[in-house]
Amino acid sequence: MFHSRYPKYQSPILIALICLTLGCSADKIMSRKVASAFKHSELIKQYQVGFALYNSESEKMVFSHDANKQFTPASNTKLFTFYAALKMIPDSMPALRYIEKNDSLIFWGTGDPSFLQSVLKDKTAYNFLSAGNKKLFFAPVRYTGAFFGAGWAWDDYNDYYQAEINELPLFDNTVWVKGNSGGGFSITPKSFSSCFFKDSTKTTGDFFV
Repeated sequence: MFHSRYPKYQSPILIALICLTLGCSADKIMSRKVASAFKHSELIKQYQVGFALYNSESEKMVFSHDANKQFTPASNTKLFTFYAALKMIPDSMPALRYIEKNDSLIFWGTGDPSFLQSVLKDKTAYNFLSAGNKKLFFAPVRYTGAFFGAGWAWDDYNDYYQAEINELPLFDNTVWVKGNSGGGFSITPKSFSSCFFKDSTKTTGDFFV
């Protein structure tokens, strides 16, 4: 039997103890389940895996497996970058910078990837440039860094998401080539069509440009 010198505090103290006990029990149950999953997983046995499950309310580690070892960051760490971007970056960014001189508009890029991007389909910068009556002059070479980065994260040059870096990306900085049933192919953007021709030596299978 639980006794207290202060009867009016018995109920709150008892409730707190019950919640604490249930919380500890839940952590122990979860710890056993996760430990069992790690022990019997054939997939985890094939790789080096670091894992940590932390209870932020109790401020205790529920389960850890090689959590203090150093690993190459996994793709799920991008979620932290994504969350930070949502919190800190506004809903839009400058697409262009420009100056006007007499009858000319001189502009350069800011690295904004949305210019005629295939998914976003944003035409804000395009409409701005096409709506005026001034002569347009693009000022390149504002970006002086590498077109491709270095390291394990930059080894996917053949994939669409690994386009070159520059100050004014257009159409994702990619050209799409799609074959059709008639043996021909379509080019997107169409302005690059003259840069391609059909090679009759390869008629089936995948090909890269």
